[in-house]
Amino acid sequence: ACTIGAYTKEEGASACINCGAGRFGERCIECPIGWSRHERDEKLDGCRQCDTGKTTNLNGSASCDGCDLGKFGSAPGVCADCPEGRYQDAKGLLQCKVCPRNTFYGIKGATALSQCEACPSDRSTGLTNGSTSNASCLCLAGKYYQDDAMSVACTPCPDGGICPKFGSRTSDMYAQAGFWQPLKDVPEFLRCADAHSNLK
Repeated sequence: ACTIGAYTKEEGASACINCGAGRFGERCIECPIGWSRHERDEKLDGCRQCDTGKTTNLNGSASCDGCDLGKFGSAPGVCADCPEGRYQDAKGLLQCKVCPRNTFYGIKGATALSQCEACPSDRSTGLTNGSTSNASCLCLAGKYYQDDAMSVACTPCPDGGICPKFGSRTSDMYAQAGFWQPLKDVPEFLRCADAHSNLK
């Protein structure tokens, strides 16, 4: 009788033949995806799981290859798509690269830095990397504000006012030295000297 991992092609054979590359076991079945067996591998009763960062693309593979572009090794023999806000432009790596500040990308499996879309020039993601949508692009701190929750436009910070943070609203503003704000949620600032002279 042939041992597990070997077979004969016909009755009356004089010798057993080992399973070929990518096959194993009693009936020489194909190695599943994520596993491989080289033809010269002495192990006949099973396949070898690919290392983390490698996999196979087909059943019955003789060797493992590095995870493809846009993917990373999430477990031995398993390659997963890079999540939103990340990309991978090299093969066989264990982590995806992060879209840098002031960019975003909202689809899995990005393969290049160039897929990370830039925020408009009047917006920024602040200190955040790996943003997944343009909603992360907020009006620049100190220069612009969004005048209400429904507004998507960035409005220049008014003279005499300070827009302290990325995505400032009117309620976040406060007066510069020498100015005052008559109404808290109204983006209008007056010079203290002018206001004082009007009271005389």
